[in-house]
Amino acid sequence: MLLVNTLVEYGSRAAGGDGAPPRCGSHRDFGTATLIWRDAPGLEVRVGASWQALPQLPASSAVLLFGLCTAWRSNDRLRAAEHRVVDVAGPQGAAGRRLPAVLFMGLSDDAVLSLSLASPGEARKYTTATVGAVHPVVRRKWSWREGSVTAEEAAAEEQERSKYPTQEALIAALYKQV
Repeated sequence: MLLVNTLVEYGSRAAGGDGAPPRCGSHRDFGTATLIWRDAPGLEVRVGASWQALPQLPASSAVLLFGLCTAWRSNDRLRAAEHRVVDVAGPQGAAGRRLPAVLFMGLSDDAVLSLSLASPGEARKYTTATVGAVHPVVRRKWSWREGSVTAEEAAAEEQERSKYPTQEALIAALYKQV
């Protein structure tokens, strides 16, 4: 198991002004799970077709979200939570600075992504692959969303986005069984 602990800083800005994008766009984390200690409201999860704001919890509480590796290994019994961070206006109408602590839990590159415990007659939803084979394939989608791709990666992503606009679409095309 690999653990990466980080503080994610979102600077203050005008809340939702001029069609501002979410602080952190809609996505599902790749690893097994993510723990998020929030310092302010704004974390939302998709429930069906709508976005739901998570209630504010006591300061020492964390939110647990499962990632794509867990969905893969559980045959989608434990779904990867689609989530995002949006601005929440403060008293002066601006969205204040946010500094949540995030613990990403993942698997080593040689870990096998395969259905761990199948029920009798249960069809596998995903092919078998290693984390090391899948992660680089979907990493560029995440980097694109965060705005941290090189010019070469941006050109490749532009070409691929017409066919596979999201990580989920790419995983479905390459690794889901029909």
